[in-house]
Amino acid sequence: MRLSLAQRREKEIEGDLRVHAWTPAGFVSAGLLHLEEDGERISASFSYDQDYLDAALSYPLDPINMPLKPGGVATTSQFVRLGAIFDAAPDAWGRRVVTAQIPEDARRRVLRNAFLRGADGIGAIVLTPQSMTAPGDLQHIVEWSLQERPALSQVHLAARAARALERGVSVTDEMRHMLSGSWTIGGARPKAILRDDRPGSIAGQSLIAKFDSTSDVVPRNRIEAACLDMAADMGFSVPWHDLVDLEDGTTALLLERFDREVRDGKVHRRHYVSALSLASYEPQSRFLDSAMDRAVLSWGKLLELASRVCARPHAARVEMFARLALNAAFRNTDDHLKNFAFLKMADSALHYEIAPVFDVSSQNAQRHYLHCAGLGQVYSLQEVIPLARNFGVSKAAATEIEERIVQVMESAANYLDARGMAREEREQVLEWVRDGLGHRYSAHTPTASVNRQAP
Repeated sequence: MRLSLAQRREKEIEGDLRVHAWTPAGFVSAGLLHLEEDGERISASFSYDQDYLDAALSYPLDPINMPLKPGGVATTSQFVRLGAIFDAAPDAWGRRVVTAQIPEDARRRVLRNAFLRGADGIGAIVLTPQSMTAPGDLQHIVEWSLQERPALSQVHLAARAARALERGVSVTDEMRHMLSGSWTIGGARPKAILRDDRPGSIAGQSLIAKFDSTSDVVPRNRIEAACLDMAADMGFSVPWHDLVDLEDGTTALLLERFDREVRDGKVHRRHYVSALSLASYEPQSRFLDSAMDRAVLSWGKLLELASRVCARPHAARVEMFARLALNAAFRNTDDHLKNFAFLKMADSALHYEIAPVFDVSSQNAQRHYLHCAGLGQVYSLQEVIPLARNFGVSKAAATEIEERIVQVMESAANYLDARGMAREEREQVLEWVRDGLGHRYSAHTPTASVNRQAP
């Protein structure tokens, strides 16, 4: 007899977890994950099913660290070797949501609880208890997970629930529903995954909604929306996005999920691997300044990964150098390796493409997360462009990147205005941007004193 979703959730969670991967033919069992956790400490191992190794549609869950071969892969860190599975694990916000929704005696097993409640999580992977292997069971779990999502038309309620949780208010049944599944997308800021109920949407489509945080001192959603607008006009691939003003004066930044695509009237999943997972690395130093930290947590490593896994290595290297220039110009210092990702190409088991720009926003900090050649962690666009050849990028390609970034950023004030920034806040962001560009571009420095037409 098939258990209801509520009964499944009440059932004690023990034993191994079966890892299912999406293929053009639907979900298939890829292998078994053994996970033991005690708060922040974990021990995990994974091995592929022999049937998966033999299947024509199979693909490695990580083309570098998890090749398709018999034998297990073990780790004591969610970022090392098995990161492609743990990409679907919760970050700071997700852990907060999961912790608020599970019994106190289960809170030292946050990852396990998140995995088994995240059937609509990031990428192509779904985890279930080992005993639940029938395709019908899995489909039932996925359908329920989708139905439980709050709708886009309820975004104001989801925002209210997120803010209440952030303030430490006890979780109500309404809040549980509004935040259902919201731990499956990474990041530290309040957010929710919303079922797309707009006219013409297809069953299974969903959007990410980012909400204002109670700790914000500047309107972060407005800044990020403006940065995405500018990145799009510079020629970068960005997800569809929209900024919604909510009834209480806060905002929601809506983002299309690029780990999903609609083909033949059906929503298909795209396998997603973060750059951090491909790097398979955990920082050695609190200040990210050990020799290994400087080598791995760097733009050089990011360009190397892109050229290694992408179908067109040189083009991927140039594109990732352009991302370096973009992050420097915006002064987006939150440029850690989990904010860069790769999506598997549908016609290849091993080849990927760089995911669209996401989580890019001007910051009130000078020190970047990623090191940049000999510049360390503090650098501007004017310092980055001359380093192109160090990264295997031609001077001509770097000049083209430079020109399209600077041309758009001349009108940065207008983009911020168009997203509803107050004058004082806009001036503050423009100061960060001027610093990110560097004094060489003083003639092109964005200014609010010139009356231009908003884009």
